[in-house]
Amino acid sequence: MNMKGETKLFLGIIVGTIVIVGIGIAILSRPVVAPKVDPSLLIRTDSNKISTSSASVTLVEFSDFKCSACAIYYQMVSRVINEFKDNMTFVYRNFPLTDLHPNATLAAYAAEAAGLQGKYWEMHDFLFTKQSEWSASTSPRDIFAQYAESLGMNVDQFKKDIDSDAVKNRIAVDVTDGNTLGINATPTFYLNNQKIDNPASLADFETVVKKAMSQE
Repeated sequence: MNMKGETKLFLGIIVGTIVIVGIGIAILSRPVVAPKVDPSLLIRTDSNKISTSSASVTLVEFSDFKCSACAIYYQMVSRVINEFKDNMTFVYRNFPLTDLHPNATLAAYAAEAAGLQGKYWEMHDFLFTKQSEWSASTSPRDIFAQYAESLGMNVDQFKKDIDSDAVKNRIAVDVTDGNTLGINATPTFYLNNQKIDNPASLADFETVVKKAMSQE
């Protein structure tokens, strides 16, 4: 092969390599879209939700009342719900990380027990805003009973319901669905049946929701 032939071959190899690398970069840089999941695993008929008939997007959160990150996201989610209340359904699913948070399951029971008296969301808010009061307590039941009293609930009934099979079964269903979905951390969010990365800020959260709304 003469010098010109070698030069052409060399240039051909370089150009081919650049093309291959370029294609690889393009593929890797494409945004990864999470697949849609079975909606029946995200929302049960009796799931706790905040909704309106005009809702065009649905946000589902699997969360742990004792999780510090969940408490931080609680502030964001509350503001997002308020901002998009006319266009959003919000669903809260319990996923207590029992190995890390000993009081988390009982807190979930407390919220569900409050729900039997129509005070689910009030107890939900108490558990997050007052997390530091009960999270490391050795007597969380007494604290939860105090919350129930302050919410005007029948405390004796609350104390019975917190240990009832009906309440425990509701949490068990949430956990089973979460495990089926492969959830291993809280909070985990699904927007319109697709898992999303946890937004880094309130502005990011608003952007993700607005984008989902524009696609409907």
